[in-house]
Amino acid sequence: MNRAYKVILSTAVWLFTATSVVAMTYCMPTPSRKVTSNYGERWGRVHKGMDIKVQIGDTIRAAFDGEVVKSAYNGGGYGNYVIIRHEKGVETLYGHLSRNLVKEGVKVVAG
Repeated sequence: MNRAYKVILSTAVWLFTATSVVAMTYCMPTPSRKVTSNYGERWGRVHKGMDIKVQIGDTIRAAFDGEVVKSAYNGGGYGNYVIIRHEKGVETLYGHLSRNLVKEGVKVVAG
């Protein structure tokens, strides 16, 4: 997955990647906005994601338009997860899902 840094400005996000700046329409992927763990240092190592508090069964939505490139299970930490590829090769990963409702190859829109 490409490393990207984001700055959220209302409903638009500017993603600064190694090679470009991309502006995309952003949608909060969860009904909750409560962040329980940010990206960065956690328990003596780098936490490479952002954890958001949700309830079991809540629908998780795409943050940006894109295509599902992976919908699978990983026993090493993510459990059920989905990876969506967006513009300029930017990808988002949604992990710890109770089940996957999308298949690989499906085009999705933000929200």
